[in-house]
Amino acid sequence: MLGNSSNHLRETVAEVNCIALAHNLKFYRQRTETRLMAVIKADAYGHDALMCARVCMANGADCLAVATPDEAIVLREGGISADILVLGPVLGKDAMEAMVKENVSFTVYSMEQLLDAEAAGKRLEKQARIHIKVETGFNRIGIEKDEIIPFLEQLKTCENVALEGLYTHFATADDPEDDSFVHVQYRRFSEVEEIVRSYGHSPMVHVCNSAAILRYPEYHRDAVRLGISLYGYPSSADLDLGYDLWPVMSVKSVVSRVRDVLPGEVIGYNCTYHVDAPMKVAAVPIGYADGYPRALSNSGAVLIGGKRCPIVGRVCMDQLMVDVSGIDVKQGDPVVLMGKQGQEAIWADEIAALVGTIPHEIITGFTARLVKVHVFDFQR
Repeated sequence: MLGNSSNHLRETVAEVNCIALAHNLKFYRQRTETRLMAVIKADAYGHDALMCARVCMANGADCLAVATPDEAIVLREGGISADILVLGPVLGKDAMEAMVKENVSFTVYSMEQLLDAEAAGKRLEKQARIHIKVETGFNRIGIEKDEIIPFLEQLKTCENVALEGLYTHFATADDPEDDSFVHVQYRRFSEVEEIVRSYGHSPMVHVCNSAAILRYPEYHRDAVRLGISLYGYPSSADLDLGYDLWPVMSVKSVVSRVRDVLPGEVIGYNCTYHVDAPMKVAAVPIGYADGYPRALSNSGAVLIGGKRCPIVGRVCMDQLMVDVSGIDVKQGDPVVLMGKQGQEAIWADEIAALVGTIPHEIITGFTARLVKVHVFDFQR
């Protein structure tokens, strides 16, 4: 076992299972012959970007993607030499120069960015490696079809810019009911691609995200981007494609106090839980400041002794309380808030359903206060 803090004092941690991460990457590696881009933005969806980058590159990933220039610098400073693409905006002189200096590819979608990239490359006497993001209907960032010709004309004059990639992002690849908009987006993208190629460019084309990799093999092109499914979850709870994915993160703590509570008493802030029968209550030192959702108050559960124990009262900033009546529990006993214990399991998709969100938000929501502990075994 290896953690990012060898001397942490707190019993509440997030375990990152490197075996599960490698399994998920290999699952997708076996399903595409094209380049596989492991998306480790947002600190690898909350899993520790440096460790995940190393695991991915050792298990079949061809390159990496992040969302911000700062995330790319963290990887470079951590010794990651693989190709990295910044998917989000890179704006301003300092950010551009940092990407060029560190040989990081970045997304460009406007004339202003192109000119800034050329200027940065010229100052550093290096090539700025760019991927053009094409707007195809998502309406977030991307170059419009009617902007591409002026852009390419300007690119002709840029001696310090190398057009490396061309891509777009599907809005509905995880919708099992209607995939028509995916094909609309791809058609729009293809129209821009044709123009780009008519100017003599042969960029690396990538359009598929996690859901699209399995649903649209005809769109794999030169590379695919593996995001949420790398960490063990399908893109949508409604999408059943026979995924063999293993959740990578578990969140664990211990019982800090056990007490008997009599009928007529209340539990927690604002007295939201009223005790109707004798109850044994355990306190657990984790709360919403750690990223455990307050919305699970009086509705979520944890695992203690291999059994589900319901949360009673409000989830506090640093602690929560659970009903352990009928269970032999003592201070120091292990608690699983997300993960597996015995035959029971609670994963991010279940938590997400309870609070009305998606697993992405749950796993990225755990804060830096939870030390990441890397483990190298997995029990299904």
